[in-house]
Amino acid sequence: MMTRTRLSAGDRENQHPLRPARQATARIADSQRSEAKARPRPALRLVPKGQPAPEPQPASEAIPEPVLRVRAATASDAEALSALLNQLGGVSVDRAVVAENLAKGRKAKGGMVVAELDEIVGCCGWATVPTVHRGSVGRLTALVVDKAHRRRGIGTALLAAAEKALAKAGCSLVEAMSDITINNSHNFFRSLTFDQTSYRFVRDISE
Repeated sequence: MMTRTRLSAGDRENQHPLRPARQATARIADSQRSEAKARPRPALRLVPKGQPAPEPQPASEAIPEPVLRVRAATASDAEALSALLNQLGGVSVDRAVVAENLAKGRKAKGGMVVAELDEIVGCCGWATVPTVHRGSVGRLTALVVDKAHRRRGIGTALLAAAEKALAKAGCSLVEAMSDITINNSHNFFRSLTFDQTSYRFVRDISE
């Protein structure tokens, strides 16, 4: 007589060795489906039918640096020159005075040039002085560069333009009046091979 033996849960697992692997595979698949549902989908931009897609915007170009320009001063520069010259110690001139002095300087064979970087940032004025013992001497009467634009070669460019004009006017010698109250002004002229040959004394004779 045959008897049926009831198998325990552990015995049933041992009789089907592939079942645990299938169960693990099913759990992984369920996990992947859950992650796929939870992952946000990228938003799509709908373009109306018949309307072309927008053109890509070109990359912005770098703004070029302004180019230094040295030119002769004119009466229309009087206001900008007034603000520039007032940076000198002990100087206070308005637009009208500057315009008047520019006209007087031209009549006396003097002149002035300005440096521009989209705006006036420097100036250099000169006069011709006739002398008995040295002939016509070119005298630099003002050389100013705006405080925000110094040490960039602007003063040197202004001086070169002034010397060219003075040589054309018949001067073989150029002298500079360097204010002792302006820091480093003497060293600027020394760096450009100017020699210190005299002192300048000033006295006010106006009434």
